[in-house]
Amino acid sequence: MAVRLQAHLKSGQLAGLADRLLVWNRTASVAETFAAHHGCQAVKSVADVAAAKPSVVFSMLANDTAADAVLSDYLAGCSGGSEQAVFVNCATVLPATVTRQAAQAHKAGVLYANCPVFGRPDAAAGGMLVAVPAGAPAARERLAPLLQAFSGRGVWDLGDDPAASAALKLIGNSWIVSQIETGFGVDLALKDVGHMRTLAQQSCCPAPLVDQAFNHLLSAKARHGAELDWGAIYLAVRDAAGLPPNTKQPSA
Repeated sequence: MAVRLQAHLKSGQLAGLADRLLVWNRTASVAETFAAHHGCQAVKSVADVAAAKPSVVFSMLANDTAADAVLSDYLAGCSGGSEQAVFVNCATVLPATVTRQAAQAHKAGVLYANCPVFGRPDAAAGGMLVAVPAGAPAARERLAPLLQAFSGRGVWDLGDDPAASAALKLIGNSWIVSQIETGFGVDLALKDVGHMRTLAQQSCCPAPLVDQAFNHLLSAKARHGAELDWGAIYLAVRDAAGLPPNTKQPSA
């Protein structure tokens, strides 16, 4: 996403909307390498992001705890006195997390939108994600032209309630986990599938495939480690069948 935003900035396609891209990562060297390669500016902390008074902040973190911490740090550094900023959470988190964050941002005078995306890393690199924004109308209006940088497959505007897009993201990921795509780590998969189970329970909606996926992922992590992607589900199935892992069976 950041690559596409920077490319649009360089080409002038975001003229009048943004004039520079700041990047921050919990691992400073990652942000510095990215900035050097793409011609943007790396900052050392979330407080530095807030001090720059950006018009829009995109946050993409691994889990709810990290997303909460970054939002809190950003809001603590906001001093006001400029155009009301828009904070955009793109992480896959619980709807309850989004509702809490939106209230926290509103109290601090910051506009909030939730905008998860669908698409693999190669789709992101090609600007072919699907974006699912939701939040205050003023936040979505500011965000809309920026989404064109990386959402070539479409933008599904879900309206004023930011939690709606968080719920849709989990529902969409539940379809994906039923099919299993490669390239997504076991720990992140357990987090997402755990959120799906929470949403299903809160909605009184049985989700047997999601429950089965969670149990298989947990077994695969316990027996084979967390360094695999969520295709490791098949290892748990082989274990349950008494078959050795990664062994081809003779053809009939």
